[in-house]
Amino acid sequence: MAFGSNYFAMTSLMVYLSLVGKSELAADVGIAQACTAALFYAFSGNARNLILNKISFVSADNILAIRYALIFPLSIAAAFLCIFISHIAWMFAAILIMRKGSEWISDIYISESEIDKNYHDAKNYITLQIILLLLVFISIQYNNNFFYLSLLLWSISPLISCAKYLRNKNSKKLFSGNNLTKFLPHLGSTAVIGIGVYVFRLVILSLVGKSVAGDLFAAFAIGGFVGSVYVQAIGPSLVLQKSFANKSSLSNNFHLSNSIFVLTGIILIFTSWNKFDEILFIGKNGLFYTAIGISLIGGALMIYAQHARIKILQQFENSDVYGPDVLINILFIASVPFLYYIFGLHVLPFLFLISAAINYIFYQFYYARINNNLEIFNSYISDSKMKYMISGLIIIPIFFQINSGVFNDKSLVFDTKGLINNLPIPVSVLACMVGFIMFNDYKKSKITLTAVLMLFVIMLISTVATTNGEVDYQQSKMIFMMQCIIPCLALVLGQLIYKNIHDLKFIAKSFLYIVAIIIPSQLVITWFEGESILVSYLYLFSFYQHLQYGCVIVVTAYL
Repeated sequence: MAFGSNYFAMTSLMVYLSLVGKSELAADVGIAQACTAALFYAFSGNARNLILNKISFVSADNILAIRYALIFPLSIAAAFLCIFISHIAWMFAAILIMRKGSEWISDIYISESEIDKNYHDAKNYITLQIILLLLVFISIQYNNNFFYLSLLLWSISPLISCAKYLRNKNSKKLFSGNNLTKFLPHLGSTAVIGIGVYVFRLVILSLVGKSVAGDLFAAFAIGGFVGSVYVQAIGPSLVLQKSFANKSSLSNNFHLSNSIFVLTGIILIFTSWNKFDEILFIGKNGLFYTAIGISLIGGALMIYAQHARIKILQQFENSDVYGPDVLINILFIASVPFLYYIFGLHVLPFLFLISAAINYIFYQFYYARINNNLEIFNSYISDSKMKYMISGLIIIPIFFQINSGVFNDKSLVFDTKGLINNLPIPVSVLACMVGFIMFNDYKKSKITLTAVLMLFVIMLISTVATTNGEVDYQQSKMIFMMQCIIPCLALVLGQLIYKNIHDLKFIAKSFLYIVAIIIPSQLVITWFEGESILVSYLYLFSFYQHLQYGCVIVVTAYL
């Protein structure tokens, strides 16, 4: 509860502002929270789970020392993102950044208190946080001076609670370079999650504008609150207690509570779709309640996904979730604009549920591999057959378009006119998705994952810095950014599939079959049509950029 009152305070403020009709201010809190999460959470390195892990190689003192060193530069970077890039009022942004920095330091205090079972300090911490947050809620209805004063007191309250703890720590030598390199994957893991939150909110903002985005952020926060509470507060403690009792499964009571959340979500969706909004809160439209209802269902699914993630971090020596975290966040962010252009505004309430589903699939399969439980999948289809299928789908030149299905254009050079609906997307994208899930020994591809992540970060910085808040320009650059990032992920898949020389033979055979079918067919159809230049139209489908793809990619892949 102490950790939850720390972590969800800013989310509570955002939701309350939205409910009292201050949607634009709620959007500012949401963007500020995303900016600070992209930085402070990015460098948190799964700290709480590592501290609670009995066989962890990183101490709480080490983590506290790292945070001391980083808090000032991260605050400066957060101020730049909030004030100069996102155009939030400087005083409001400064107080919110101060709050996040205070929470970041006090996280270590709360985690160590949990290990020491120091319940008295935890109760005092909870009481102070609740009282000061209520004071902020009340002050919103009065003048700005009272509001900013109470907001400032609330922002430094975590440091007030742990002042004695910090004084004791300051008298010790905290930092040790031992095993620091083993901590880096955890930093990368939380970095990509923090950046993912920021980019996701920027994408939504660029798609629908600040007013709608503010309500959507609040709806996702309300609907996903239960899942977030489990991830940040309940889950690590529950897994810790289960490990003491040599158990790892969730209790029946937890399954029952999740079922209640799902049922509540269904009722909210039904209420919204049947235009019964007036019996709920006045002033919010159906999209808001639909998003809450669907996010409640997603929150229940996210609990099971994050339960697997926490067990990986707490119950296995020298294990991390860097690989799945990088892939989950890049793939989800890449899917958002495509889903929006396929389904329009109606898809936005489903985004949290889609994110939960992706998290669930990746973490469950990864936990099964670490726990040696993947044999059940191999009984249905062998590794060799799966590698044949994935390799074939990667090289086969079949594309599909958002607006018309399978790409089937007869023109020599196809122009997308800069429209995402016209962009031919290769089926190899889907093959990569399956490959990431089935062949998930992610430690084999850490260097490549890091390269892709750094490319993603650098392109993101470039996109944000050069668009100057121009929504349309920012939107188009982010879509182009994802078009560049997605193909790079195939490098990761290559490392995941390859184990020995036999795997190269599987891949080579699969490529040969595609070359033997596609290339002669293309030549015959070209001659039959009486053309002197290779045609792209093969009756059932068309090559996209066929003069390069067929001659260079398909043939050279086999060579």
